[in-house]
Formats: sequence, C-alpha cells, structure tokens
Amino acid sequence: MRNIKLILLGILFVVLLTYPTQALETNSIMQRMENGFPNQVVVYEQVYNYETPYLSVSATIPQVTMFANNEWEKDFNKQLVDNFNRFLAEVDEVAKKNSDYAGKRNEFTYELLVNYDVKLNRGGLLSLTIRSYYYTGGAHGMTVVDYVNVDLITGHHIHFSDLFESEQDLQYVSQVINERVTEEPETYLIDEFTSDLLDADQDFYLHEDGVMVCFGLYELAPYVAGIQEFAIPTP
Repeated sequence: MRNIKLILLGILFVVLLTYPTQALETNSIMQRMENGFPNQVVVYEQVYNYETPYLSVSATIPQVTMFANNEWEKDFNKQLVDNFNRFLAEVDEVAKKNSDYAGKRNEFTYELLVNYDVKLNRGGLLSLTIRSYYYTGGAHGMTVVDYVNVDLITGHHIHFSDLFESEQDLQYVSQVINERVTEEPETYLIDEFTSDLLDADQDFYLHEDGVMVCFGLYELAPYVAGIQEFAIPTP
C-alpha cells in the first residue's frame, strides 16, 4: 500500500482571531508562535467506529468551530472528513480483497486507528497532526502522519519554505538535526544529515517553543525507532 497522507487542500478564508488582524499581519510566523495570544478557534473531535468481518476502524477526526467565516469552516471540516473517508475506502478495499483471497485461512482482522493532536492554537496559527495506524498483516502495522499547518490570518496552508527560505536557514535546520544524528549513531541509518535531505514539502508542525521537523518511518531510522521529530529553536 502506498504511503498515504491526509493532505489539506483548497483555498482557505480569513477567520476570527482574539485580537486585530492588522497587528498580527506585521508579525512573523515565528513571533506569533512564541508570543501570540490563544485563538478563539475551538478544535473538537468527530468519532467514527466501523466494524466488518475483515476490518476494524476507530477514528477521531479533528473539526473546528468559532470561525468568523462559516463557509471556510464548512470547507475546512469537510476536507478533513473527506480525506479520512478516502483513506478508509482504500484500506477497506485492500482488507476485503485480501480477506476474500485468504478465505477460511484468514486468521486476523485488519485494523485502522486514527487520532489527532492540537500542537498549536495561538497567534492566528493552527497546527494539527493526524496520525493513522493501519495493520494489514505481517510483522507490524504502519503509521503515517499528516501535518496540517494553517495561517488563520491569510487562510493559507503554511509550507516549510515559508519558515525556512534561504540556504542559511536550511543549513541551520540541518545543523540542529545533524547534532542528534552524530550523538546517536546507533539510532540512525545515515552517518550525517545535510540540507539536501530536507524536502521542499518537508513535514513539520508548529509549537510555541519552535518548529518540529518530522520524518516518517524508515526515512532516517529503522521502524523500531519510530517517527523522528527534531525541535528547531527559533533562531
């Protein structure tokens, strides 16, 4: 199964914040992460439980409320639910096909677990992680994480390049990551981390203490080491 990620798409609109937008627009994302006031936006969960003879699903999908623009809110929430439903449909199809093939020899139920965390909800910024674990047989299941980072002022998805634009920025990030790689050589599959290992759409989430740069299973380390996260302090 391909490495599926739930990706936030579409045009987002301006939403209500706890203080005037004009003041926020003059601040950088980094400043707002560290010093911004809490947003009025509330994140709540939508629960899905799905059970068939061949597949068990337990999922909590983030939804938001208290946006000033109701259409934006509906579109945002619908996109997250639609992404989950597409993922569920693909896992369900694979599970059913393999179960039919195995017939009476099938001794296990496929499993899909989805949950989320609110990493930042302040300064006109919203950062969520949506973690999906699926087991389709073999020695262990797989976990993929989607990172949803939104600037509520502009209504735009925040990209890695919005935070680290220059070659100097990328060198700084690489240096921080490489320090841990060299300190824990037994953990990683590489001897050195360099800036060319950072993708243009590099995974990350926002935190009040800095940016967390993330790498999926097997990208930098064996499965047993899990998803790797590196805290990049504000320069």
